[in-house]
Amino acid sequence: MSRHIITQRQRRALISALLSAVLAFTLIPVAAQATLAPAPRTAATTHSTPPTQGHALSTALTPAKAGIAVNSQHLKKNESVRISGKVKASNGRAVVATVRIQYRAAGTRNFVTQRTVRTNSKGTFAQYFRPSKSGEWRIAVSGGKGVVSKGIIVRRKSGTRSLPSRTASLGSSALGSATTGTKKLSTKARKKVGLSGVTSVRYRDFRKGMIVETTRNGAKTSWFVHGKIAAAYRKAGGPAGSWGVPLLDAQCSLIEDGCVQRFSRRTVYANNTTSATAVTAKGRNGEIIAAAASQIGYRKRFSNPVVQTTKYNNWAGDTRPWCALYLSWAANAAGHGNVIPTIGNFTTFKRTMGSTYRTGSTPKVGAVVILNGSGYRTHAAIVTGVKGSRVRILDGNTGYGSPAGYRGVNQRWVSRSSLGYYIYLS
Repeated sequence: MSRHIITQRQRRALISALLSAVLAFTLIPVAAQATLAPAPRTAATTHSTPPTQGHALSTALTPAKAGIAVNSQHLKKNESVRISGKVKASNGRAVVATVRIQYRAAGTRNFVTQRTVRTNSKGTFAQYFRPSKSGEWRIAVSGGKGVVSKGIIVRRKSGTRSLPSRTASLGSSALGSATTGTKKLSTKARKKVGLSGVTSVRYRDFRKGMIVETTRNGAKTSWFVHGKIAAAYRKAGGPAGSWGVPLLDAQCSLIEDGCVQRFSRRTVYANNTTSATAVTAKGRNGEIIAAAASQIGYRKRFSNPVVQTTKYNNWAGDTRPWCALYLSWAANAAGHGNVIPTIGNFTTFKRTMGSTYRTGSTPKVGAVVILNGSGYRTHAAIVTGVKGSRVRILDGNTGYGSPAGYRGVNQRWVSRSSLGYYIYLS
């Protein structure tokens, strides 16, 4: 048998050829599989419709159950109650739904809706109310087949309230955890709160608010300050600051989620679009002024004098000039909707106000003033200050202080001679 001698060059060539063949044999099937295999599915092709989660899922469910809770069933006069609740579907999942919070005063037959709210993605809500009487609370769910919660009786009683008692009454759901211990005003600071007969002021801060206990003429009251008003109260120095001490709990659940609260030296208003606004005016008129003042700086382009589209027009459902509608909005925002009627026709507004209240020529804080307006009494404002021959007014639908082409809400000092007559709300 003959032997074949392979040179080193031939050996390298043979090895190279064998490797090429192996690689070709290995790669050809892989390439074929890549060509024949279906394309990987993207997230959009994995489901015919995107999966519903969280808020989107809960809104698709039908409300079947509604629960209500209160932080306390026993209130003292001028204390607020926290109404909370949850809406579920038949499978127990949370439902985003529209809820009517209803109240039936003791001695009456019918429930009256106090506020309509929307539950959050967890199906829950919470609102504060300051009832004037004992009564029953419940919630009714829109979109459900007669889904109504059980009723809860909240009784209002007379008597005093200490800081520890109020802490227990409000509970952790309203207060959160305590952030300070109980503090007490010094004698010097106590004399500056603006009230006579005060012998003690104690207070304690919590994550969600502050409780202030005032002992006056031997009686203790303990009021709760919370939300935006509490944040501004702390910034103003709390009980030792310029606001003094609270005189009652805030009235909340007003339009635009507003709250208004009286202090011994200030009246304060806040809502979901404004920070807390404090004014020195007192009582009901002070609350209306505080709500009105919270709107200072509002502007709207003035393009059509016949069809007005401000927030106050939209609220009232009326497109006419809005100086009177702004005042009516302020009264409603402060919880006194019956004080200034919602009337777009200015002649009718003046006639109605004039027949309801006493009128005169002396400016007083809180009075509605009808301006002369170049000889025509066609504009209304509210008086916020008086100093000699000058009067400070707060009004809407005015070009004063607004950029060219805009009208807004402004406050300014004017001469008494430019004003017409006054309508006294109290």
